[in-house]
Amino acid sequence: MPACLQVQVPLAATCLSASPSVPLLQLGYSVASTGQALSRSLELPLPATKFCAAVDVPPAVFQQRWQQVAGPPFKLVQRVPHAGPTAPARAAVEGLLSSLHFRLLEGVDSSAAAVSAVCVFHSVGAGGAAPRQVPCMVKVEGCGGAAATVAVATADAATTEALAQRLVQLLAAL
Repeated sequence: MPACLQVQVPLAATCLSASPSVPLLQLGYSVASTGQALSRSLELPLPATKFCAAVDVPPAVFQQRWQQVAGPPFKLVQRVPHAGPTAPARAAVEGLLSSLHFRLLEGVDSSAAAVSAVCVFHSVGAGGAAPRQVPCMVKVEGCGGAAATVAVATADAATTEALAQRLVQLLAAL
């Protein structure tokens, strides 16, 4: 291949399980003129939220399932750090969750400073196991106030941890 030529190679990604870290692609190649073998690691922009899909859930069902999920590791609550004088506004939180393929739920929270949302996390089991769909529930409380918290509840500890870490990271950047 001539020098300075760019090559695009399609890449399909399948999620085997949720992870708080993004996957790395190990790229190995050799320089024809010198025979030198080189390798590079590239972070793929595939956080856990890339495998989420919005789903319709009635508010009463959300409330019931939220109460059924016990504490850690299936339900995690984390404080959202913020640089400004207040936590992200409700509209910003709603926009973020919608962009991550969460369905916003109306009528769940009595507080105007809280947002509830749901999605399904899709993964394919390793070694030919059946595909999995993990229902995920999220509550962000304290929007626009002095401090905000994000709570994530699922039936899978790894999914809960991966989504909680990603949401805290994104909400802190708002």
